Amino acid sequence: MKRFTILLFTILIGKAALAQDDYQKFIQAALQGDTVLAEQILKNSVKTDSVQEKVFAIKNVTEHIFKINITALKDSIINFFEIKNDPEKSKFLNNIFYRNDCYDDDTARRMILFSVETIKDPIFSKDYFAQHGTSNDVFLTVYHEAWESKFYYSNGHALNYTTDFVLKLSKVGKNLTNLKVVALNPEVINGKGLGVHGSMYEYASVHPTTIEEYSLLLFIADK
Repeated sequence: MKRFTILLFTILIGKAALAQDDYQKFIQAALQGDTVLAEQILKNSVKTDSVQEKVFAIKNVTEHIFKINITALKDSIINFFEIKNDPEKSKFLNNIFYRNDCYDDDTARRMILFSVETIKDPIFSKDYFAQHGTSNDVFLTVYHEAWESKFYYSNGHALNYTTDFVLKLSKVGKNLTNLKVVALNPEVINGKGLGVHGSMYEYASVHPTTIEEYSLLLFIADK
């Protein structure tokens, strides 16, 4: 019973996101200690849309060989994404990595910011850098922020898409480095449901689009 007392307190925040009947049923089931029914109501609260893909005849390029040694390229990439260098102002990034946030009657365009991690200072990338063959890579995290997809949609409107990226560097010759951009575990937001802290988004795993990867490649090559 103590578990559900705590749960009810946090659920109050998100009750507006539920139909009133569902919320009342959940409260009643929880107070009566009917955990099976309460969990079933939470499960039934999830509403998702189908995920559709736009058709592109040709996929974008996601790797390129640079005429620079691997250490210099890695150091340059890290520097490019420093906040002080305003990467969000790049024409190759600001047309892809943004979201429109609504405030009352106003809509504000907000850029998605990247945080760079390497094997020397992993925080969100510890599991990735624990893998073999990742010591030369650069990890870009967006902290699960989502932006409007140019590829995935549902019911005539774009879905929000999110993924972290890995920039995989490998030496292919003297002063030649191959850079491949890889999207890690991409997802789209395709619905909402009820969680222990109130209303929450539902995510669906999807395939990489290559749009974002190509944009990152162009951003780096333009430097």
